[in-house]
Amino acid sequence: MSPRGPIAEGREHYAPADRSAAIDVHAVLARRRQIAIVWSVEDVLYVRSDLSDDQAWEVLEHVRDCQDAVYGVCWETLQAAAEALYPEPGAAL
Repeated sequence: MSPRGPIAEGREHYAPADRSAAIDVHAVLARRRQIAIVWSVEDVLYVRSDLSDDQAWEVLEHVRDCQDAVYGVCWETLQAAAEALYPEPGAAL
């Protein structure tokens, strides 16, 4: 029996041993008439190269949890979230 749900749709194309294969998230969303804009750790590190990968991931999680649909997510959002969580050394308090 195969799992059900939006992500499960993409998994049905792979044998159980191949579950680690890439899922085309955008194709799954397109079938549901949805879109997603994807931001990555690399994007956070572009605006704050002093952060670790784990810190950059925490910034992304913070953005996801606190995002405002009116303003969306942009480079400035990533910068502001990074600054809120990890103030730059020497930054005015």
